[in-house]
Amino acid sequence: MTIDSNKTAFRIMVIDDCPHAGKTAELFLKKQGHTALCCQSAIHALGTVTSFKPEIIFIDADMPTVTGFQACDLLREFGGTENIPLFILSGTGNAENRAEGRMSGATGFVLKPLDDEKLTAALAAISSTGG
Repeated sequence: MTIDSNKTAFRIMVIDDCPHAGKTAELFLKKQGHTALCCQSAIHALGTVTSFKPEIIFIDADMPTVTGFQACDLLREFGGTENIPLFILSGTGNAENRAEGRMSGATGFVLKPLDDEKLTAALAAISSTGG
């Protein structure tokens, strides 16, 4: 999917097993004019992605059952989501996590805890590169 660099509002899915972190991101994104949906597991997200049709996805790296890296792999193989910008969210910014994110097809990496500035920078990076 190519992101329109002139567009200012997106459909964004946040996948995070921590209810507080997911809701914080969702509320910030909605406040900025985006349509946002938080899923608390990769399994829930995979079942919701075709109906919600996100243009951008933020995925927590460290989730039980299916990790964010595994979810990224699955989304890259899933019809209709293979070109959506995917950002890995992680509490550790180590080189191993960043490399695993790149190998799983992530567009970028956002260090937790999330805040307005980090989310805005990620969205700006997508808009400036066209996805």
